[in-house]
Amino acid sequence: MRVGGVEMAAKEINMTEGRPLARIAAFAAPIIAAGVVQQFYQLGDTLIAGRFLGSGALAAVSNSSMCVFFIMVLFAGIGNGASIVLSQLFGAGCDEQVRSAVDTSFVFFCLGGLVCTASGLAASAPLLRLLATPAEIYGDTLVYLRILCAGMAPIFGYSVIMGLLNAVGDSRTPLEMLICSTILNLGLDLLFVTRFDAGVAGLAVATVISQSAALAGCVIYMNRRKSVIRLRLHGLSFSFRMLRRIVGMGLPTGLQDALMIISVMVLQNRINGFGVAVIAGRSIVGRIEGFLLLPIHGFGAAVMTFIAQNYGAGKKDRVMSGLRLGLVMMTVLSVGLAAALLLSSGALLALFTTNEATVAAARRCINITVPCYTFYALAVVWQSFFRGCGDTLFPLIVSLLTQFAFRIATIDLFLSYIPDPTGVWYAYAASWLLMLALDVVYYKTGLWRRFGGVKL
Repeated sequence: MRVGGVEMAAKEINMTEGRPLARIAAFAAPIIAAGVVQQFYQLGDTLIAGRFLGSGALAAVSNSSMCVFFIMVLFAGIGNGASIVLSQLFGAGCDEQVRSAVDTSFVFFCLGGLVCTASGLAASAPLLRLLATPAEIYGDTLVYLRILCAGMAPIFGYSVIMGLLNAVGDSRTPLEMLICSTILNLGLDLLFVTRFDAGVAGLAVATVISQSAALAGCVIYMNRRKSVIRLRLHGLSFSFRMLRRIVGMGLPTGLQDALMIISVMVLQNRINGFGVAVIAGRSIVGRIEGFLLLPIHGFGAAVMTFIAQNYGAGKKDRVMSGLRLGLVMMTVLSVGLAAALLLSSGALLALFTTNEATVAAARRCINITVPCYTFYALAVVWQSFFRGCGDTLFPLIVSLLTQFAFRIATIDLFLSYIPDPTGVWYAYAASWLLMLALDVVYYKTGLWRRFGGVKL
């Protein structure tokens, strides 16, 4: 099938036609399902660490994961830029330029995976010292982190290919590959920890192996597909001009995510000062909140792709419909999911640990942060809209102001008035509210229209 001159495979969705809500929902559903699978993927390490290895191992996994995210986000953000560029070109029906964008992304991210590995191995110990990692979990944390960094290339490569597939409306294939990878990861977790007594090192090795399997599956699939985004080793259409466009679109997103992780690490530094029970409690809440965020991020990705394809196709009405639908869906979802989590938090926490101090710390975090996730959810819609229209600069600026500068500048102020972990949770909530307010004000100014294309 061909749309606007671009060949489409069976699983790809053309969002420039059909009912907006149906198209967004059809694209978002596999992303949300993939997110559920991904959370079970990560949940396996958390549950097994907490149940079989103790709170110390659970805290080590939490600290290590944050460092890995910090190392990856810059390149992953540029991958997001490739997805935006590809979505716009796909919507405009620019077959040759789509091919160039895919080839350029493939070459660039092959090199990027190697850079992620090298930088991660070099930065592991300094990052843990920066986080003020407690001495009793430092050894396990460093081992877990270094193994993940050594296997960074396949972890990063899977994320890149998933972005390319999503750009053309194929959110089903990443889901299928992730399901297989998750089953493999859980099996290997249990094997390495309970049978081989490999500790946190076994959890890290299982993650690298299963991610490598997911990457291999995606590569095999894309090499056999008939779509214009199939990968190829011969006749690559690499373009420095396209690379500049992708980097220019994605670098602000990468910097935005990197700054956010830095701010989270600063807050983690404060959390670490309250002891292992609070660290472990926050780790558990992070896993639970991950499920709450799935529909938010899934619909955010769908809204961005919908807007980008229609922006490239010059369809003003559909672009604005995507924004309105996104805001309504996010409000309903975030309120409903927050209520469900607050009501079920006791039973959920019992799945992870029986340690009373850890449960108490986790419950305090949930009661403060979860009701405020509506602020974050609506901000995700606005930023998806700006990115889909080609404006990735403002999301960087607003994140710099709210998720980085505001958090770092005010965390000690919050703690001076509330000298316990509660002060950290209020700092999170306040930054989300500020981010939403600035997004709305920026939209009202109309400055995002300067990026050309559709005159909205």
